Amino acid sequence: MDRRTYLVSVFEDTQARIRESAELAVAQAESVAAQRIVLETDHVPLPAPRYADEAKVLVSRRRTFEAAAQYKGAHVCVLNFASFVNPGGGVTHGSSAQEECLCRCSTLYNCLNSPAMWSGFYTPHRHSGNPLYNDDLIFTPGVQVLKADGDYSLLEEPFGVDVITCAAPNLRRPAAGSFNPGGRWTVNIGPEELRLLHERRARKILTVAAESGAEVLVLGAFGCGAFRNNPVVVAQAYKNILPEFAHHFRTIEFAVFCPPHDDSNYRTFESMLGTSDYTRTSDGMYAYAYPRAAVTADSVLFAERDGQTFVLLVRRGNEPYKGCWAFPGGFLNMDETVARCAERELEEETGIVLTGMRLVGVYSDVDRDPRGRVITAAYTAMTDMPEPAAADDAAAAQWWPLGDLPQLAFDHKTILTDAMKMLNISAAHLQ
Repeated sequence: MDRRTYLVSVFEDTQARIRESAELAVAQAESVAAQRIVLETDHVPLPAPRYADEAKVLVSRRRTFEAAAQYKGAHVCVLNFASFVNPGGGVTHGSSAQEECLCRCSTLYNCLNSPAMWSGFYTPHRHSGNPLYNDDLIFTPGVQVLKADGDYSLLEEPFGVDVITCAAPNLRRPAAGSFNPGGRWTVNIGPEELRLLHERRARKILTVAAESGAEVLVLGAFGCGAFRNNPVVVAQAYKNILPEFAHHFRTIEFAVFCPPHDDSNYRTFESMLGTSDYTRTSDGMYAYAYPRAAVTADSVLFAERDGQTFVLLVRRGNEPYKGCWAFPGGFLNMDETVARCAERELEEETGIVLTGMRLVGVYSDVDRDPRGRVITAAYTAMTDMPEPAAADDAAAAQWWPLGDLPQLAFDHKTILTDAMKMLNISAAHLQ
């Protein structure tokens, strides 16, 4: 399953869960009923300051809903970096920008994809043909978040946030795209003019958030991804206007999640708006903001019987690749070695107890796991074909002949080939 197909399946699963849950359906209907469009020409008065202390401003490497989840019990408002012309951007097609991520994990898409929003927001913008867009926005209260926006795992309990949907200037060359039509021309705008535009748009966003009574506001590197806005200009614009809102919020967090190969947006915002890259925890340890890859371990077990070579596989019970076959494995605990992790996961998922497996290799392709940056260590051994018993998050476990294998999840076909070479198992078995 390629990544786009996987992301579409996550979105469709979210939609099914909303339809099947009376509580989510009611909450969604309430959001739609209270949702409103605030046009560029609408005057929204800034309410009186609410807090004696200045708002805490911080820059993190979190995703938007990941950041919002840190403020349980608070009134949280988040900014949706929107397509101005298509609700949810390309979420129904597996696109992976910030708006699509929010819509994959929550009730937001159905709120935006409503007749009132089409007639008052999306359709007029489709006809404008100006990639700079304007300061129109949608305010959607009480959006229910039911999945984590990192690995798309189901949360134990949904939580609610208000969402402000607004578009940054589209500075792509050319600006038009499948989900952002707007003429085939390219915007030519200088840094000073762009900064002033962002300041004006930011004032509108923060004023609406303050008017709604939000205690915590989650922003980000607005427009600095797919829409190609200069992060230095955008960060400077927010730095300039934040003092006007210093006593209207308790916390303003710029959640600037970056891909592993390029964290320049985070570094720019952190240098202009944030604090140190690390903090000291209560036990005196250093907690660094730099993103950490997750580590997993997999076990590749072989056995021979009746002239055939078999490999042990489990059918995955959870996303990603739910229902697909893979090697037994899982995430490293903080108090164990990677080798011990492989042994533990093997026992938990199949009931097989085995030590002394050999390391095949470490697999670290950036996009090998759709949940994010995950590095795995694979271990292998030839066994006497012990009987597996599926448990934990394995829906099934069985020995498969190498000549009749199902399609494998992740990069496990590559790992299988490497393990066979290590144990001198002929590739002819795979035919």
